[in-house]
Amino acid sequence: MDDRTTPSPGTLVVLSGLPGTGKTTVAAATAVRLDCTHLSVDVAEAAMWRCGVDRSVGSGVAAYEVVAAVAEVQLRAGRLVVVDAVNAVPEARATWSRVATAAGARLLSFECVLTDVSLHRARAEERDALEGFYNPSWEEIERRRAEYVEWPASVLRLDSSEPVDSLVRTVVGQVEDGRLKP
Repeated sequence: MDDRTTPSPGTLVVLSGLPGTGKTTVAAATAVRLDCTHLSVDVAEAAMWRCGVDRSVGSGVAAYEVVAAVAEVQLRAGRLVVVDAVNAVPEARATWSRVATAAGARLLSFECVLTDVSLHRARAEERDALEGFYNPSWEEIERRRAEYVEWPASVLRLDSSEPVDSLVRTVVGQVEDGRLKP
């Protein structure tokens, strides 16, 4: 007798936004609430840096691809995956569409924003750095903001000045809404 079952397609939840907008906080809390995998591009890149792979050889792009590969394996197994990454340009965002399509998974994208610039700056300057990584300075974040390509209006924006639990409920609601549909 074969007890194996074919997993149902997974769901890929992607939280994006500039550094310091709360995407990792919301992603981690969402993953706990949904009891699922949380993957962070920053964590992958920090591990690369600790192994001697630095930015000059493209560790940023490589980190996106490492996270994408792990996400695809999890999605093919029918798991729900939450990814957090800046995703500043359409090419980076296309990574997640490619992964979801390859795995036959559903893609839900969210953009974390913090319209209160003084709160954004305070959070960015106060957060702890990952081991082997660095937090960009406020000046670097401002440069990134100038290069950041606006998301389409169809992407749900999460205002990170709201309580984390409220933002998590929004994400979980979107995930569960899709689960209920035939």
